[in-house]
Amino acid sequence: MDEKIIRKWRDALAALLSRADAAAANPDLNVRRAVAKDLQAFIMDNPPALDDEPDTAVFREMDDIAGKAHDALLLAVVEDRVSAIASRSAELAGLAKKVAAQTAANEKAAKSIRLEKATAVVNSVTTAVNAIKDLKTQLEDQPATEEDFTELAKRLGKALQTLQELRAAVESSG
Repeated sequence: MDEKIIRKWRDALAALLSRADAAAANPDLNVRRAVAKDLQAFIMDNPPALDDEPDTAVFREMDDIAGKAHDALLLAVVEDRVSAIASRSAELAGLAKKVAAQTAANEKAAKSIRLEKATAVVNSVTTAVNAIKDLKTQLEDQPATEEDFTELAKRLGKALQTLQELRAAVESSG
């Protein structure tokens, strides 16, 4: 095998590994995916290792290195998403605790206000709890696509709107 060809592919892999190293530190998931895709293309385009030409075994080794870098980048993407979901789960637990405390306060205050206002508060709390339960289910399903994150954002917006309505109902019941 011509040493220039081996050097060319080795240099190409070195450049890709350098990009992969930089991408691993980049919080933008699309950057990591782009480099992972380029690593995959390298594996596909790299000359094959031939059994009857022992000096081509270096190409198999380059493929292995590129494959491990590819997998590491994608694993980092998955770890980041799991971490984000775990963070949101902690936020959800705190929110559920606040809603529970507010519900208890609302129930106590409802005894001293008219029945219509008490009913409105209870309905608002029920709607808020249901929205939070839906959000919890969504988080537990661990979204893996940008569309899932968009849907999650919509559900968070709905939960926020419901909580704001709850606050307004409580304020108007005073």
